[in-house]
Amino acid sequence: MSKLFLVHDFSPDSTALFAVLSEHAALLGEKGIELGPFNPALKEAVPTHVSFWLPQPEDKELPAPIHAMWSAVAEKLDSGKDVLLFTRTANPAFHEYFWKQLPRRVDMERHEAELLFVFGRQSLVFEQYFQGNPAARDRPFTQTYREWLGNLAHTVAAIREHAGTARCEYLVNATESPAWASAPEMQAQVFAFLGSATPGTSLANPFGTGFRSHQTRRLSWALEVRNNAWPALDADTARAALLELDRDLPQDWLTPLDLRQEFARATAQATRDLEALAGADPGSLAPPPAFVSEPETDPGAPLAPELATAFARALPPAELRALRTRLANDEALLNADQRVLLAALAPDGEFSRLSEAVPPPELTVLTMTYNHENYIAQCMDSVLAQKTNFPVRHVVLDHCSTDGTAAIVAEYARKHPSIRPVLLSRHVPRENVTGLFLRCHSKYAALCDGDDYFTEPTKLQKQVDLLEANPGMALCFHPVAAVFEDGSPPVIFPPISNLPMRKRKEFYLADLMKGNFIQTNSVVYRWRFRDGLPEWFRPDLCPGDYYWHMLHAEMGKIGFIPEIMSVYRRHANALYAKAFTSSKELRRDLGMAELEAYHAYDEHFQGRYFRSLSRLANGVFLDYLEIAREENDDTLLKRAVEKYPEFGNSFLKDLKEYNQHYSARQRHPGSRETPGGA
Repeated sequence: MSKLFLVHDFSPDSTALFAVLSEHAALLGEKGIELGPFNPALKEAVPTHVSFWLPQPEDKELPAPIHAMWSAVAEKLDSGKDVLLFTRTANPAFHEYFWKQLPRRVDMERHEAELLFVFGRQSLVFEQYFQGNPAARDRPFTQTYREWLGNLAHTVAAIREHAGTARCEYLVNATESPAWASAPEMQAQVFAFLGSATPGTSLANPFGTGFRSHQTRRLSWALEVRNNAWPALDADTARAALLELDRDLPQDWLTPLDLRQEFARATAQATRDLEALAGADPGSLAPPPAFVSEPETDPGAPLAPELATAFARALPPAELRALRTRLANDEALLNADQRVLLAALAPDGEFSRLSEAVPPPELTVLTMTYNHENYIAQCMDSVLAQKTNFPVRHVVLDHCSTDGTAAIVAEYARKHPSIRPVLLSRHVPRENVTGLFLRCHSKYAALCDGDDYFTEPTKLQKQVDLLEANPGMALCFHPVAAVFEDGSPPVIFPPISNLPMRKRKEFYLADLMKGNFIQTNSVVYRWRFRDGLPEWFRPDLCPGDYYWHMLHAEMGKIGFIPEIMSVYRRHANALYAKAFTSSKELRRDLGMAELEAYHAYDEHFQGRYFRSLSRLANGVFLDYLEIAREENDDTLLKRAVEKYPEFGNSFLKDLKEYNQHYSARQRHPGSRETPGGA
């Protein structure tokens, strides 16, 4: 009978424990224990299995990645292997959801569950919450989080009730510091619970957190500009230098003192209940004296230049150069702490002089890439092959690829200074768009996704020449070859016959509102965001390129060059892979996002193009209507009408007019009337 091990660590050192469990997966594997899968969409900096606990709507199917994770756990257990899941969530609703899902997803009559609870001082876990959220005092969630921690004994009791007769054990971590440490003795007990040998080594602060001083934390956060981890920095070396500095700094507290004192009073009985549940000595989980006596530090105090200087001096030359390059390349995006650090790394202004000596780019090619290891080299080669009389920079942002894409981009950048990588160290929603656009300060910008490429070496020159000759033109584009990897014949997009007024060479925003006829890697913008993105900009819209085209088209005319100069690659892993095969299946996945985009466009243009946008929205509603008829399930259609009532009402009106027209045609076959909008 296979075992499902569930480790719940509610101590300040949970981060360290989970890091060690993840790092020593092979050691656990020798005992037949496999780690459960992690959610690939979250890319959590510290590995946890919290996604198994995150509640999903009861009236919907599990998202495909979560369903796959549960299936993997069930398959491992059914094959005779033990599985380990670990979490630190104190949210009772999360645990309630998990124990409802577990018997639905795993045949627990064939397998055993074994539970381990690690308790620590909840006062220190509360302090860690403020370390990650220094301005959290007035957040509504602060009170909720405090209640979760105060009711932990009740939550654990509920978990035990759900688990029934499953084996449950308790460990007590009595550390008095909120700065988490490896705690090798505690980790040895956890591995003993799992029936495994103790790891030979313990990781020291593997994720750059767990510092005594907030100044050290801020210095560690300053090492990446908007999560850009290029050039590579040896994490162990940087971490060791930070820890060495941190040892000489006092333990500080970010939770306001009055909140700490209130927390201690309000949770005194709950703490005693937790000690009794774990069989711990009285007072072993009570707040340490400093928690209720020492004043809070000012989280907004400037980063001390002397600390940044000491850190710079502790770095070997190679790491010093890598960090200098990171900050200098993104100098326009640096926050106050990063400017202090850059001054410490280059005290004589070395990088300012170097950057002034390099001609600024006239045009920037912006590339977003994710898991494109088979394509990204061709994309970059096609940009490098461009023949222009102006400087070109290629900014390539990799959104945490799980294949070799990032390594390929880094190698190209090493050989070609015009390539500026942005290799995100963690998956941040919308940072693919925001992080890319904020790094473009040139007069012109071109787009080319990582799986597409240019085919004409003079493409960029021709497009810039057109824009230079027409000051009233805000963007220009050309047709592209859409190439299918399944062997289907290529097509040209857009077909000239589909363009408004066909052979015209200038178009307007009103034309674009009727439908997107500009493929992403065909466009060059007269870049309107050289000074940054306005607050109203929506980086979350999908499709995004249509939105970007519109935002530039409202600034001027749209130029057209009737020459195929790039390839739009269609393959199975592309986001819009179904666009050429089944609009219904595409809309099933992305239809609501498409409607949200049309809604955002309508808001931005204050209803001036509602009729055009509603006709585009009708395509989504028609597909939802067909799905409802074929499957006898109108959930998607109802949800769309409820969320976007203006578009929904327009669709229903158009549908009624269409049905009336169709009935009239049936009665009068010679009529030439045409329907109006559906």
